[in-house]
Amino acid sequence: SAVGAGSGRTALQLRSTCGPLVGRSLFPCTLAASVKQDDATSTHLDLPSWPSVVELSIAAKRFLTGAAFLSVVIANGVFVDEARAAQPAKEAAAGATMPAEAVEKKIEEKAGLFAEILKDLQDAYVEPVDIDKLAETGYNAMLSSLDPFTEFENPQAAQQMKVQTYGNYGGVGLLIAKPVTEKGAEGEYINVMGAMEGFAYQDGMRVGDKVLAIDGTDCKNLGVTAASELLKGPPGTKVTLKIQRPGVGVLDKDLMRRVVLLRDVPLATTLGTESDGIGYVKLQGFSASATQELAYVISRLQQKAPLQTLILDLRGNPGGLLQQAIKVADLFLKEGDAIVTTRGRTVQPQDDGSGPSSSSFETKYSAQSITASTSSGTYVFHPPLLDPQTKLVVLVNRQTASAAEIVAGAIQDHDRGVIIGEQTFGKGLVQQLQPLGKGVSKIKYTIGKYYTPSGRCIQSKTYQEAGPGAVGTKASQITDDQRKVFYTDAGRSVKDAGGIEPDVPVTAPSAGQLERELERREAFFKFANEWQAEHATDGAELVTSDQAIVTDEVYRSFQRFVREELKGFESPFDKSLDLMQDALRESGYDEAVGDVRNLKQHLSGLLLDEFRRDEKPIRKRVEMAIRSRFAPESTLLAMGLDGDVQVEKALEIAKDEGKYLTLINPPAKGKPEQLSLASQNPTPGPAVQ
Repeated sequence: SAVGAGSGRTALQLRSTCGPLVGRSLFPCTLAASVKQDDATSTHLDLPSWPSVVELSIAAKRFLTGAAFLSVVIANGVFVDEARAAQPAKEAAAGATMPAEAVEKKIEEKAGLFAEILKDLQDAYVEPVDIDKLAETGYNAMLSSLDPFTEFENPQAAQQMKVQTYGNYGGVGLLIAKPVTEKGAEGEYINVMGAMEGFAYQDGMRVGDKVLAIDGTDCKNLGVTAASELLKGPPGTKVTLKIQRPGVGVLDKDLMRRVVLLRDVPLATTLGTESDGIGYVKLQGFSASATQELAYVISRLQQKAPLQTLILDLRGNPGGLLQQAIKVADLFLKEGDAIVTTRGRTVQPQDDGSGPSSSSFETKYSAQSITASTSSGTYVFHPPLLDPQTKLVVLVNRQTASAAEIVAGAIQDHDRGVIIGEQTFGKGLVQQLQPLGKGVSKIKYTIGKYYTPSGRCIQSKTYQEAGPGAVGTKASQITDDQRKVFYTDAGRSVKDAGGIEPDVPVTAPSAGQLERELERREAFFKFANEWQAEHATDGAELVTSDQAIVTDEVYRSFQRFVREELKGFESPFDKSLDLMQDALRESGYDEAVGDVRNLKQHLSGLLLDEFRRDEKPIRKRVEMAIRSRFAPESTLLAMGLDGDVQVEKALEIAKDEGKYLTLINPPAKGKPEQLSLASQNPTPGPAVQ
């Protein structure tokens, strides 16, 4: 992302085609993006009509979901140079440190010592050493002592970050992984865990397909990374897969390698009755195409029918590019409304050569007009895109982080919508990604903090060194008595230092012990394989019907499958009981060992009793696993909204205008005089505490 001096914004070009509406859903929608830099002041994002594009490799599923993705993508691509150019609000120098020559000399000494250590280990260590691995371990140990988000990115990690940032890569659009055996080891063959719409799904690949060979290379015992490399190649080239499909047998599939767009908006649809006028959009990331995708589907929803309410689902959204968060907020806020302020430290050399001095920078971003070029001409878009009369409900949870928190915080601080769900992650730090050496490796490090329009920083933790002899940092949760109160435009009180707290708290039910164990043992996936094999001829027809697939008989079959095929279920107490058995044997209490063994069996039986107690969520998991073999991702996401307690609360508030207005415009309580950002201390302290 690059911005021009003084503007802090980017120009936008939008051109897209979308398939016909299916029922009341707006997807699948075909979008593709490329980035071109025209000049020093703007970045244009072209969205050409959907080409025959495609691919994803499965390592993708690992970094697109869960903690692995969170730790990488939470980086909010804001750059120090950009911040300085956009608004060089510098404080007086905090005071000179040591002279510049002394600083350079000290850095050279430390780097020389590190090189000497590596040389000695290479020459004299008892076993041969991997210098690259040792050096990378040293880099990571140094950086991890600062905060969890400051990292060294080796070439592989840097490439992964590039995919996440720009939202596209070359491949075939498959998510692949190896199933786990009963003993916890990896299986022999790679399985398809996901086939992307518009790409591998359209080429006939399905969840559950076992990959036997790629372009003639036997995939038995082949690792996921190696298989991913075989799937990659220049766009326009073909790759042939030999697969085995449950109930069908061995098939050959020719897939075309293409440029795959990772959608930030996987689902846009309407909920309730047509007269309710309720739109729903899931935004799952903030890559370079996030704003275009979201703007397009909002426009479609508003054109299709009068839109009374929009539900924006940010649950599980780990963040992404800062500029995309700002432009997404543009779609909902009035022109001129503040969106976010970033503050950090910078070091400037002194003209007298006395050494660098530390000063601060502050950059403010607000909703501004955007120039949009389409096939019919160039237009100036004045925010907001969403009709100000349309109610806005935002769903968040504990995995809503970073850029997603910027959007939710701006909407809350301007009382533009109601936030529903759970307290968010609480990441208020901004990272810069900087090339190293020849640009193959990179370093990602924290350069500042961000503040919502009311002036609050939502960072929920501080970080200190782990202690003598330890590697990494020790995180400290900011306590409630340390949090400060701020006020929204309407005078509602909100707190800093703890993420975004919802206006309407709704906690999603957590998975029970049995459901977690079934997931760990991949019981849902394996049972879906068996069901698919038994319904090879009528499975697709059953899935497209309005009837539930998991009838009482199917649910009983699943229970039998678990008891017969997946033996040895573990309760949360098994490891402790195993230790107790070992201690009893060592102490000579052999008779008591049998009692502990009986207790383990009893607890395992109680665990299986959860089939009855947690029947509803387990049934739903089985239903989704089976349908994933025949239906695309957007269909599964829409199905997943059924019975979602947070979505149900959003619908309830969307239909009750009085309650909605009361939540965002509470009765006057004598709102205290509010401090502006400019009147607060613009130096928040070091980015890492």
